Amino acid sequence: MKLLKWFQQLKRKNLNDCYINGNKKVWKTKTLIEKAKYLQIFQFPIKSVSLKESLSWKLETIEDFCSHLNHVRKADLTKPIILAEDGCVMHGKHKVMKAICYGVTHIPAKQFRLTPKCDFKLDD
Repeated sequence: MKLLKWFQQLKRKNLNDCYINGNKKVWKTKTLIEKAKYLQIFQFPIKSVSLKESLSWKLETIEDFCSHLNHVRKADLTKPIILAEDGCVMHGKHKVMKAICYGVTHIPAKQFRLTPKCDFKLDD
C-alpha cells in the first residue's frame, strides 16, 4: 500500500524518471545528469552491480513489463550510467540489464564521491 502511495506522490510531481533510494529519497534524472556532467568516465564491471538492488518501477501489467523491456532494448551502452557513492545505480538500470542480457562485461560509468543532496523525500 505504501508503494502505491509513493507512486501517487511521484505522479503528482510529474516524475516518471527518477531514482529512489531505500530511505525514500528521490533524485530527478535530470538533476543526476547535470550534477554528474563533469565526473570522470570509467569502465564499470557489470559483475559489481548488486542484482538484489530493488527496482522502483511499477510493473502491474504486461504492457508495463513490455514498456520496460523496450527501454532495455533501446538502452545506449555507450553512454555512462551514474552511480551513488556506495555504488548503487542511480541512473542507467536499463543499460545494466541490457549489458547483462548481452554478456557485456564492462560499461561506461560515472560515480559520485559524495552523493548529491536529493530533490525531495517521499512521505510516509
